[in-house]
Amino acid sequence: MHEEVARKVYAPLATSFVEWMLENYSKSERKGKIHFLARDAIPLHRIAQVVVEAKPELKIEKGQLSVIYFTRGVAGQLDEISGLGKKDINKEHLKRYLEDEGLDKESLLVDMGLYGSLYKYGSKELWKENMPSLVFLYSKNPHIEGYLNEKLREGISEELRESCDIFANSIESLVPQAHYTPKSLIIKEGRVIPEL
Repeated sequence: MHEEVARKVYAPLATSFVEWMLENYSKSERKGKIHFLARDAIPLHRIAQVVVEAKPELKIEKGQLSVIYFTRGVAGQLDEISGLGKKDINKEHLKRYLEDEGLDKESLLVDMGLYGSLYKYGSKELWKENMPSLVFLYSKNPHIEGYLNEKLREGISEELRESCDIFANSIESLVPQAHYTPKSLIIKEGRVIPEL
């Protein structure tokens, strides 16, 4: 059953979102990296690698595609699902990690959705003058673009509307992950990296 749902529902949906996002990014003529927020967006990163190879007309290089571990744990933010409370972190280390990964105002952050609370935190605390753009598979925040939101405006069925939360919260679950979500940053060989 899981294979069938993945093949007939999630894979086409995720692929359609990634193609839409890459086409819009290509049209924008930006030159920054496209950062897929780990862990939820790792499946989207894998799809994007295949799409940019198959569509050279997008003029997006594989090296522009990045997985970045900007998680609530790494940012010291509350995460009820993982059982993490708010904690003090070294913000300079987090800024350095994000900068070293190439996050800047030319960048695009890609995630499943829904509210953008971590992006809001980043905008206030981390990248005030270098604010990257953000796009979701599905957004419950009117200030953040969401792929499924656009499809809903085009008149997709009510069943899809009711399924949007499930889609945004489930695609990660269909792809085995190599690491638990990181809860902190460490310094290794002079670099700030997530502790995986």
